[in-house]
Amino acid sequence: MIAVDANPSYPQKLAASPHVSAWVSASAGTGKTKVLTDRLLNLMLSGEDPSKILCLTFTKAAAAEMQTRLFHRLSSWVQMDDTQLHQSLEDLWQGPVTPPLHLKARSLFTQILDLPSGIKIQTIHGFCQTVLGRFPLEARIPAQFSILDDTTAAALLHRASAKMLHQKSQEYPDLFDLLALHYKDKKFEETLEDLLSHRRNLRQLSHHNLDSYNHHLKVTLDLPSHLTLLDRQAREGFIAKASQEGTYNRAGLLACLEVKANPILERWLASSVEERVALYDQYARLFLTADGSISKRPAVKHEVEAERIYQLNDLLNRLEIAQKSLILFVFGTAIYDHYQQQKLIESALDYDDLIEKTINLLNDPELAAWVLYKLDGGIDHILIDEAQDTNPAQWDVIKALTQDFFRPDKSNRTLFVVGDSKQSIYSFQGANPHDFVRLQHFFAQQSQAIGQTWRTVDLSVSFRSTPQILNLVDSVFTDKTLQEQVLAESNLVHTPFRQNHHGKVCLWPALIKPEDEEKGDMTPWTLPTVRIVDTGLYQQYAHQIAQQIDHLLHSGMILPSTKQPIQAKDILILVRQRSDFINHLIRCLKQRHIPIAGADRFLLTTHLAVKDLLSLGQFLLQPLDDLSLAAVLTSPLIGLSHADLMMLSMNRQGSLWMELIKHSESPTYQTAYEWLKEVLDKTDYLSPFELFSYVLHKLDGKKRILSRLSHEAEDVLGEFLNLLLTLDHQISPSLELVMGEILAQGYELKRDSADTQHNEVRIMTIHGSKGLQAPVVILVEKFNAKSPTGNILWRHTDQQCNLLLATPPKAQDIELTAVLKADHLLHEEAEDKRLLYVALTRAQDHLYIGGYGDKQPKDAWYSLLEDKGVVKEEWAPSVIPSTQDLPALSSVDISMLPDFLSTTVDLSHQLKPIEDKEPTTAQAHRGILIHKLLEILPELHPSLWQEKGMQVIQGMTNDLALQQDCLTTTLTLLKSDNLRDFFGQDSVAELEVMTANGDLIRLDRIVLGPIIKILDYKSSQTPPLSADQISASIKQQLKGYKQALAFLYPNTPIDCYVLWTTNGRLDQL
Repeated sequence: MIAVDANPSYPQKLAASPHVSAWVSASAGTGKTKVLTDRLLNLMLSGEDPSKILCLTFTKAAAAEMQTRLFHRLSSWVQMDDTQLHQSLEDLWQGPVTPPLHLKARSLFTQILDLPSGIKIQTIHGFCQTVLGRFPLEARIPAQFSILDDTTAAALLHRASAKMLHQKSQEYPDLFDLLALHYKDKKFEETLEDLLSHRRNLRQLSHHNLDSYNHHLKVTLDLPSHLTLLDRQAREGFIAKASQEGTYNRAGLLACLEVKANPILERWLASSVEERVALYDQYARLFLTADGSISKRPAVKHEVEAERIYQLNDLLNRLEIAQKSLILFVFGTAIYDHYQQQKLIESALDYDDLIEKTINLLNDPELAAWVLYKLDGGIDHILIDEAQDTNPAQWDVIKALTQDFFRPDKSNRTLFVVGDSKQSIYSFQGANPHDFVRLQHFFAQQSQAIGQTWRTVDLSVSFRSTPQILNLVDSVFTDKTLQEQVLAESNLVHTPFRQNHHGKVCLWPALIKPEDEEKGDMTPWTLPTVRIVDTGLYQQYAHQIAQQIDHLLHSGMILPSTKQPIQAKDILILVRQRSDFINHLIRCLKQRHIPIAGADRFLLTTHLAVKDLLSLGQFLLQPLDDLSLAAVLTSPLIGLSHADLMMLSMNRQGSLWMELIKHSESPTYQTAYEWLKEVLDKTDYLSPFELFSYVLHKLDGKKRILSRLSHEAEDVLGEFLNLLLTLDHQISPSLELVMGEILAQGYELKRDSADTQHNEVRIMTIHGSKGLQAPVVILVEKFNAKSPTGNILWRHTDQQCNLLLATPPKAQDIELTAVLKADHLLHEEAEDKRLLYVALTRAQDHLYIGGYGDKQPKDAWYSLLEDKGVVKEEWAPSVIPSTQDLPALSSVDISMLPDFLSTTVDLSHQLKPIEDKEPTTAQAHRGILIHKLLEILPELHPSLWQEKGMQVIQGMTNDLALQQDCLTTTLTLLKSDNLRDFFGQDSVAELEVMTANGDLIRLDRIVLGPIIKILDYKSSQTPPLSADQISASIKQQLKGYKQALAFLYPNTPIDCYVLWTTNGRLDQL
């Protein structure tokens, strides 16, 4: 840390000069927003046309902040007297402040107001939307295009995924077989989601088709050219070829057996080639370690065979990577192409399209100059904010805008860029901090080539933080490796402006899982008779943090920046990522009556206010839904106590709604009944938006919710109504459809993180805190192991993606994937340190750091700060929340409670022992096999019945004769004319239905249509001679099925049938 210059604002003034192009590296807290605003003001004061100035920001919030500052300065100039104005202009203007400059300053406010479209301060996406909106024909897009937000785009991608998965599985059945072979459970779904989040990469691979990418993979992964990647048996083929006699040293392996017996090696040598294929994994483990390398202490010491198996294993790994990568390429590109077609049909563009279409338009040699000229007569000055977070595609827009910028006859044009490579934390959006450094030289050369003055300005005077915080930041990043990771200068120094303000930096105790918990509790299980509250690490730490915040708020400590005691709004809690810790911390703070703003981002449907409204919607759709009605009755909308609800629910004969109707004249329940009846009467006549607007405004629903949940629910309710209004226009305004859409999609709400209007503690991720500051920052780190690489590896050359690979587990890594993983890890570690820089520099006065986890890694932030000698501070004494402020429990008449609540539980009862099932007979086993085939095969194309049927049956029995018998019988049944309806497109297999008494039944087959047909399979060895002789138990069983369906379909005739699989006879009951 160095002493502050006599004029700390001089570098800012230098950068704000209007007649030079400048590239500004602004460390945290050095006033980059002020520099941008000053630059804008200087340009306008120097006589530049405001309509020819373009300012591009990273977020809408930043654009709004800059516009607010600009208009505040301009309006204040109008109101100042001459002395005040002169002083203000002297602080800004580099030349002499003259009376004409006074006049110019006072006139700028009205000049800006008179601009038809206002001053152009926009996000890059907003600017692109403006350009495309003015030139849709030239850009070859629909004239009345709409913009897809992230949620709508995700829904469109989901529908495209479902359609393409079905279509491609029919088109390439072998590919679907590979999918089933390589991806289990939800792994493919997660991988596909990861894949579709990189649509720009998919677009760059779209020039490939199945055959060309197949060839590309084989060349890249050094696989045989004749290999068919879609062959499910390719792996077995390689193993079989390598297991043949003559391909290995049999004599050498036999000699190994003489030295030391090994049953696996003995079995492998004695087996046939086909059997060796099945034994391969066990055989390979004789020579290789779990991670696939050659073992230093192998079970069988034979170096030549170990090397041979290692090479074979590497080939198999390359094969599996190629097959999985081909699966992802085919499905990924197909989904992307269909997604693009759907956007075209709907005349919609997503955010990526805005960038891409604008780049194409501005790079069109026949149109670019004319388009730029028509944009208010051209653009003479471009200002770019947060340049370190600009991704390559967005830089392409900027380069397209400036392609005709640096000309000798246009030397008055300027480019101003401000950013900080140390704060580049958005790599998941494609940002690369190296671009910030590289493009600085690119634009400098262009500017200097035409003789223009170019300035590179470093802003290092921090107006935000105290010396203690800046000392820590400088100390942490003195390490050369860390400096390289954040792309900082070798002498990274932050100069504090607040020299005389004393701050505080300290570590709070970390919480680590005890070693005895690591080993596990071996105490025998006993019947739990006492409730034990779950106290996980994150819950314990949330409690400690809440206790410490409570202590800070009651400490009376004066903050240097505010000159007041610490208030809730002064505290900002930062976490690396959202987790259950946030929810529990919010709960702990509320228990201590500490005002908390809530999470900065969350799913709309998870908020209590929205849950109550959705419960109301579900009740309106189905008044017999007791659970939804109970939630509404005890919600703020109606406000019954749980005791009132219990009294209403006990001993009722019908539904809860019917019981409420019976008690509609009771003083306790009358208001609730009348309120719900009024809403029910409106349901059929109002759209969902109108209905919930009526509930929230006319019926005081909003007022009631805010009285219970405080004002933090206000923006949630507003967002909920906005969503309903949007859905009313997008889909049919039906309550059922709208409710289904809301529950199906993950609509996310983002709160204004900069809002300090309310006296509340704020909690957010470090990414969300970018650009913000707070007097007191609490950084909570969750100790994690190294994050996995992800499900997909991408390889880029010259910023173009040319390879997509499925990420293998470490044991199956090959040289290429190991290199790509290592490269990814380097980038992750570098961004991790930049994230730390951003977190530390949010604090103005006090910085507290804590951490929790199973273990504390050496590379954890907490460990790094410990090594730097940061002072440790013990927890403050515990302050137990007062119970005096807790609401009193409503009294309940004990005599009205059901008997079981007052009966002592007898704990001496023993569980009934499990009875052994009767052994399955051969005939019953045959019936089970045929049953399974009849469930699966009708869903497939008839041409696949033989092949797929054999695959299914081979997995269920090794009896070859039984396999052939069951498959032949099944195929005969499927081809039977009188059974065609039962296996057609209107039929459903294994349909589960809940009976009136709560039993779950499963129907073998059902046909839904004008007449419902139930089909039940029977595998008796001696079927009855006719339908009349069918046993009473079977008839009773089918009668029960019919009654269950009749409850669901009261107006549809239902027929019952029995199919005897032994002889193929169909009987109707």
